[in-house]
Amino acid sequence: MNRSVSTAPRSSRWRSVAEVLPYAIGGGVVGALAVSVGERFGGSMPSLHLSTSQSALLLMVSCMALIGTIVVHELGHLLGGRLVGFRAFLLIVGPLRLERSASGWRFAMNRSIALAGGLAGTAPTDTHRVRQRMAVVIAGGPLSSLITGVLALAWCLSLRPSEFDIATPFGRVLFAASLAAYGFGSVGIGLLTLIPGRTAGFRTDGAQLLTFLRGG
Repeated sequence: MNRSVSTAPRSSRWRSVAEVLPYAIGGGVVGALAVSVGERFGGSMPSLHLSTSQSALLLMVSCMALIGTIVVHELGHLLGGRLVGFRAFLLIVGPLRLERSASGWRFAMNRSIALAGGLAGTAPTDTHRVRQRMAVVIAGGPLSSLITGVLALAWCLSLRPSEFDIATPFGRVLFAASLAAYGFGSVGIGLLTLIPGRTAGFRTDGAQLLTFLRGG
């Protein structure tokens, strides 16, 4: 009988588990938030009696809100750079690329799938306390995601979505859904990007922060 035997070192297998575990924990936290708000919002959905066009619009607006989470995250990096005297030169979100050139800012198409998840480029104009300032730039993304995400979820809950019914104006339902989608997505991005690791070949914000705070 031929038996396959794993030749990977045990330390390598444990390292793989250690890399995945933080993302699983982060996903669990986001999932708990989703359940908390979903119980209040989702419970009212059957009683809304939405038409096909309204349901399609609800889905489209929710998707746009999720795209907004990427925009806010990357703008958070650029804002952090602005606060410490860095010069922004690049912003990529999905298929759109905004780049600074000698003649000013210009739009272009992003043709790299690896960068479609968002990328912000900003650089120091001098060498004064570069490491500490760079840490501010990196932290700007997750902080902007977490702060705006929590605010969006709190605003959504203040609308009392669990009480929505057929008499609730559709605009109110649409607004609450967009807040919920943005809140979940933004908090998720904020937490997951703080976990040290690599995604699509790039180090996460958490990994970069550790590098700079340790003197790298």
